[in-house]
Amino acid sequence: MIKKLLSTMLLLSISGQLQCKRTKHTDDLIQQRVPTHETTPDLKKQSAPIAESVLDTKIKWPDICSKYKNSVVQIYSYVNVFNLSDPSKTGSEQYIVAGTGFFISDDGYLLTNFHVISEAPVVEVRFPALGDQSFEVKIVGCFPEKDFALLKIKDSSLQSLKDLLKVNNITPLELGDSDKLKESQKVMCMGYPLGQRNLKISLGNISGRESMGEIGECAQTTTPINHGNSGGPFLDENGKVVGIATLKVENSDGIGYFIPINTVKTSLDTLFTKKIIKKVLLGVDLQPTTAETLKFLGNPTDGGVYVVEVELKSLAEKAKIQKGDVIYEIDGFKIDRYGYINPSWRDAKIAVSDYISQLKIESTVSLTIYRDGEKLSLQIQLKNEDEFAVKEFHPWLQEAPDFERIGGIVVAQLTLNHLQHFINEGHCKQKMLKYTKIKHQQEPRVIVSCIYPGSVALDYQPQFFNPIINMVNDIEVKTVQDFRDAVLAGNKKNPDYLTIETEDGFFAAIPLKDLLDEEQSISQTNYLQESNLVKQLCEKYSTSSIES
Repeated sequence: MIKKLLSTMLLLSISGQLQCKRTKHTDDLIQQRVPTHETTPDLKKQSAPIAESVLDTKIKWPDICSKYKNSVVQIYSYVNVFNLSDPSKTGSEQYIVAGTGFFISDDGYLLTNFHVISEAPVVEVRFPALGDQSFEVKIVGCFPEKDFALLKIKDSSLQSLKDLLKVNNITPLELGDSDKLKESQKVMCMGYPLGQRNLKISLGNISGRESMGEIGECAQTTTPINHGNSGGPFLDENGKVVGIATLKVENSDGIGYFIPINTVKTSLDTLFTKKIIKKVLLGVDLQPTTAETLKFLGNPTDGGVYVVEVELKSLAEKAKIQKGDVIYEIDGFKIDRYGYINPSWRDAKIAVSDYISQLKIESTVSLTIYRDGEKLSLQIQLKNEDEFAVKEFHPWLQEAPDFERIGGIVVAQLTLNHLQHFINEGHCKQKMLKYTKIKHQQEPRVIVSCIYPGSVALDYQPQFFNPIINMVNDIEVKTVQDFRDAVLAGNKKNPDYLTIETEDGFFAAIPLKDLLDEEQSISQTNYLQESNLVKQLCEKYSTSSIES
């Protein structure tokens, strides 16, 4: 969930200028996202099922381009960046992202990258044959960690689109089998590089495969991909989709990546029925082993990884995996001492984590483990657990986290987004990192997300270096509503003060009148409205009403 890999998104601003926005992704390698420009029944019940027919004869590249000229579209996402520090200021940063998408059914379903449509309340598609005319689409489902999303042209626009294109049906791209890709094999990428208006084609070879952090295993290619290609299809010589363009390495030539289409296909059914899919987490920390360690444990010495920790309420705990177990096999594939397996359909080893990420959600994996020298067989069902209280927030796809502001102090429900922000800024204390673990995400927490310049609370900022709030006015708080209630309850020792105690035990006592006076100044200066909490405090303590 916590993203480490630095990537660059090329954005087409509202004024038409190109801008760059830095975002985080996973891994230590500096990567460059090639971004660009923005539920329902089982696939078998769709009026126009996803195309997967087999072509008996190879098609020439120009024929493929001609066949799909109206099937690969340009996506425009109208991004409205959610202000994590102070949600009341959301709307101050807006721009347009230009990317690529492609039809997978005649009834208007498209695939693209998640990062193309992320934080966009409005997404549209354009067709080169129709100039600047746009058609609004809705986000049906997405898999943020694996970076793909399912869109659909609104039913009210679909028929008019076909009429304008003068076609009875939109030709869907056919989904292939990315497991059959071989090194040096030719592939073609279709898309709109650099936000250009017309569809462009580029050819290259498969270089191999590489694990790309949260996305999982990707195919590496020499095919030129640039800003704007994100979400575009990669096709093989039979004209079938084998992947979705997603990344390129910054300051390098001939190193780009696409998401294997089989990774998408394992989650496609779920995308039709679920707005957001989460990556399945087993909840175990594993470490490599040595022959001597295994010998000491009384286990076989020819492989296996050691279980360092099993998180509370995780899938691994439910499957009865314990700390100290050694996992030797998964689905019959032997695990070496470094956590890799060699599946029958691959020429090279892959990490166990990458293998699991390619499996269908709700499928069951079999594990062979040794515990104190005894061989055991266990099974784990790969399913998304109920969402925890501390989780990742996806703007415009989910309800925004609750927040409150008083005297320039902004408090909000803790999300993993806040943790990532503090990590990026270098302000994340070691103790805060515990909230990246499942066992610490079970209950909600409140965080000081922002202190306004000029606020009286700035004098207390060192106390908020670990901004998790434990107590307000000697009352325990875990939600923003708890915070409001505690503030209104007043401080029993001295009602003229608001006291705050953080998770680290730091303590601050702030004059309530100073906070309310400061709120008036900050609200007027920043054109913000007073909250109901502030209004109630003003009435309670006979303070003049604050005008926004």
